[in-house]
Amino acid sequence: MNGGAFVSPPTWSFQHGLYIQQTRKRWRNNKRLSRNKYYLRCQVANIHKKSIVEKLANWLVETPLIVPLWYGARKMMTDTAENLGIKWREEVKQLAQSRTDWEEVLRSVCNQNISIPRYYSTKGDFFKGGVSFHGYPAGNLCWEAAFEQHLASQAVGARNFEEAGILGEQVFRGKYASFLLQHVSEKLLQSPHCSILDVGCGTGTSSVDLKQIFPRAKITGIDLSPYMIAVARHRFASYDIEFLHDLAEATQMQDESFDLVSMCLLIHELPYEATKAVFREAYRVLKEDGYLAIFEMDPSWEGNRKLRQMPIVFTLMRSTEPYLEEYFYRVAPCVKELLEEAGFHFIHRQQGLSKRGHLALIAQKKKKE
Repeated sequence: MNGGAFVSPPTWSFQHGLYIQQTRKRWRNNKRLSRNKYYLRCQVANIHKKSIVEKLANWLVETPLIVPLWYGARKMMTDTAENLGIKWREEVKQLAQSRTDWEEVLRSVCNQNISIPRYYSTKGDFFKGGVSFHGYPAGNLCWEAAFEQHLASQAVGARNFEEAGILGEQVFRGKYASFLLQHVSEKLLQSPHCSILDVGCGTGTSSVDLKQIFPRAKITGIDLSPYMIAVARHRFASYDIEFLHDLAEATQMQDESFDLVSMCLLIHELPYEATKAVFREAYRVLKEDGYLAIFEMDPSWEGNRKLRQMPIVFTLMRSTEPYLEEYFYRVAPCVKELLEEAGFHFIHRQQGLSKRGHLALIAQKKKKE
């Protein structure tokens, strides 16, 4: 670490406060530290100051007591969505009953060469050592998550643009589309040979968005959940889009085979080391002068800053987004450096793409000198 070795702070409160003050001063005076790294290290120092309330909340999310809160949060989202005109329960039922061979479809899409990484789910069950996403005990590795994903996406869009009601998701995703059209070269837009990889495509909504933006492009969507891919293939069977079960940080794609790699609302669901690996993999599969585009939550948005000041609320939110704290404190503050470390030339970051704090950024693969 630049600026001296990191040492554990004393346990007494006065000395603890003095430790943090001195640590910040030492890091601030070290001119080799970027602003982002200084901010990040201050957060690391503050981890030692967790209150009893925070410790209690952290304990809560690791016990079965969290389950009623998960279901309560999901019921609240479902009710809110239906109040906005989204027929959540009806659509889930229709999708589940739209075919009787879902398990056969699952077997057909499942890539047997993939080992599910520990950060995603070790055994497919939160209470058997796995990881829970979005309040599902089995995380994203279940039919319930796959049947509801596009509806949750609609609800997120509607919350971000309440004045648009049920059309809020179109406005929300349209912001990312406009960003891409503005920053991706005209040559790429017009090319009949354009190839795009949608990493973390879920049940296909983001891949269809890309097809609408780049109608002449060949679109490939990948996701680590075979359940998501099975539903994506069913929902968009008539579209010229390939949906594959694949691992974002070690895809089975060839070197330099894509002009654009898109990651829409993916990075906040990855731990720090996996994020770095995903960036390296994106660099590998991109052609020279190809682009990496990211659409994500903005930790610097006022609402997100206030959220982090409410330990119980933030901890409960992290119980459904297990890597949110890593994203807020480790990835987002130094994403530019992480991209450059992977080999990218950082181009642009645009904030304020929604009322609830989202940003987009774009980087390019340049020939190494």
